[in-house]
Amino acid sequence: MRKSYRAVYRRDSGNQWFVEIPEIQGCHTYGRTLESARKNAFEVVALCLEVEPDTFEIEDDIQMPDEISAALDAARESQQQAIEAQRAATRRVRDVVKQLHNNEGWNIRDTGKAVGLSYQRVHQLTKE
Repeated sequence: MRKSYRAVYRRDSGNQWFVEIPEIQGCHTYGRTLESARKNAFEVVALCLEVEPDTFEIEDDIQMPDEISAALDAARESQQQAIEAQRAATRRVRDVVKQLHNNEGWNIRDTGKAVGLSYQRVHQLTKE
């Protein structure tokens, strides 16, 4: 298992990304974009430790204002809830499709029309 180092990214007043590797004293760099800052982080860690850049991993810790970080956390939570709701809806539709097709004897096309799905999707759901 390769060693992992945390890279802390902070936007400075000159609109550059300052990167610090807290585990390695005096190890820091910068970049104009996050992508270039990350690339530079690998290079500076390799230089500080005198190893090849492919012998370790970098864990990104991108700092942002607290209120924006909280909004991002809330957005991610909403996204996860939406994914879970979509999965639950899919399970319920599959159950309805199976009940209509298998228990009630409806054909695939009629089942699809009734529940608002293509007959191909109904066919897939009946096989799950």
